[in-house]
Amino acid sequence: MATWIVGGVVLLVVCLIIRSMYRDRKAGKGCCGDCSKCSSCH
Repeated sequence: MATWIVGGVVLLVVCLIIRSMYRDRKAGKGCCGDCSKCSSCH
């Protein structure tokens, strides 16, 4: 039973991380791949 609970918690954390990355990318906060426009690449 504990294995299912831990697995569920890990899955939830992974889903939240992916959701956060997706929202950041949609908002233009992620890396666009064009380093000439990105101040964090330099």
